[in-house]
Amino acid sequence: MITANHSFSELKQASSSHSGPNIALLPVGCIEQHGPVLPMATDTLIATGVCEELARQLELQKTNAVTYPAIAYSPSRTNLCYPYSTSVSEDAFRQYLKDICESLLLHQFDAIFIVCAHGPAEPSVTEVACQLNFASFKGREQTDFSPVVLLGVSELTPLFASTSKSTPGRHADWREFLLLFHILGRSYFTQERLLTLKNVHDSFLKQSSWEPSYIGIPLEFRSIEGVIGSPLPLESEEEYEQLSLCIWGEIITHYLSRIEQILIDICIEESGLAT
Repeated sequence: MITANHSFSELKQASSSHSGPNIALLPVGCIEQHGPVLPMATDTLIATGVCEELARQLELQKTNAVTYPAIAYSPSRTNLCYPYSTSVSEDAFRQYLKDICESLLLHQFDAIFIVCAHGPAEPSVTEVACQLNFASFKGREQTDFSPVVLLGVSELTPLFASTSKSTPGRHADWREFLLLFHILGRSYFTQERLLTLKNVHDSFLKQSSWEPSYIGIPLEFRSIEGVIGSPLPLESEEEYEQLSLCIWGEIITHYLSRIEQILIDICIEESGLAT
């Protein structure tokens, strides 16, 4: 797997040794509270883990995928009342992301895929991608077009619902638990931590009609201990590992399919421009 931990000459050699496409994978997460158990860096850990697995799978398909370090700080204003949570303004985030992508576009990548595991950052990522793609594509006489593509966590909701047969929540819920369970395993999710999650889970069961109110209201006023949505799946603890592996596999398959289609579309478009 090729990452920014390699030297530039090693990256250049890896790129030239592949006959297939060259792409960049950029994880986007945040540092914010995720309830009483999940790490502050939950979204960053998930985005990074997904990018690393995508890179491994793409390498098997003869695609050179360079995984860059995550953008760990993004807009998270509704969590700022919780200790240690961080946030940046949308303007600062968009400009920072745009600068990074513009520099990556200088290096002959066929595409840049931004894996965003922090839902509130997706509108800003979409806006930046739209601006860069429009600027790159408006000259129709050009024969090279390297799109910036968002692979967002929000598009995975149907996958989660289908696999688990239950409706996902919105923050620090069983979706993020299962993804982290796959990444961190039982070395992190000790019996003590699972018991804490079980207690929060029971609070949701006791308030079956509970539903978060207005988007934008600080989370302490519309959550149970900072959690929006049941923090554990309906399955028993013995099934967590199997379910987490299943969901992880479906996510990677879904994103690989999206990447493959984008690369096919680029080839078709460039062929059309060349003629």
